[in-house]
Amino acid sequence: MKFIIIGLGTLGYSMARILTEQGEDVIGIDSNLSKVEQYKNDISSTICMNVKEYHPLSSLPIKDVDAVIVAIGNDMSTSIEVVAYLKQLGAKKIYARSNSPVETAILQAIGIDKIMNPSEYASEIYVFDIRATSGIEGMYQLDNTYRIYEVIIPSIFIGQEINAVNFEENFKMKLVTIKRKTQYKNIFGKEVSGYQIIPDILPDMVFQEEDELVLFGTAKNFAQMKKTLS
Repeated sequence: MKFIIIGLGTLGYSMARILTEQGEDVIGIDSNLSKVEQYKNDISSTICMNVKEYHPLSSLPIKDVDAVIVAIGNDMSTSIEVVAYLKQLGAKKIYARSNSPVETAILQAIGIDKIMNPSEYASEIYVFDIRATSGIEGMYQLDNTYRIYEVIIPSIFIGQEINAVNFEENFKMKLVTIKRKTQYKNIFGKEVSGYQIIPDILPDMVFQEEDELVLFGTAKNFAQMKKTLS
């Protein structure tokens, strides 16, 4: 997936870094050159740009990205102007930060896909919200290096045995367990459908459609796996 993130403050930078770690293409934009230089190794690409004007924004591939995220800090007028420009430029999806009830009301009136309030949610929550169709159901950061990922099984794995995929050798990721969709009875004895964890996975077990995989590894290796399978 491809994203443009405008504003590389705490929220914008965090989202840009996490998305980049997960193998997505991110263009991070800020008017502060020092921030652009500081974060250029953590984000797919960075641009120093004055977003207060329409023409610089029109030079960006607005229609080609999956979403534009406006994470501008305490500058309501600029944030609203940018959102209005993005609507004119045909952005597929727009997510914008709000810093006040007034700004929220204006953004709602303009009509965008998501209003973000950093005081209520962490940047990781927004990342998974905007990537709802990307196949990643969840991510848990264990430390600065290692993560646990819950992912919808890639179609290429369906029907294959676990040992044939060999996550550790091919992707340097460890398959922890599988969440499999199944029918079972709830506490009221009613037959329901849901996911249950398979506690003991065997090498000759065959992956099924709708399985969810729980993987352990580094962000870098996970991003490489996604790129290999895409």
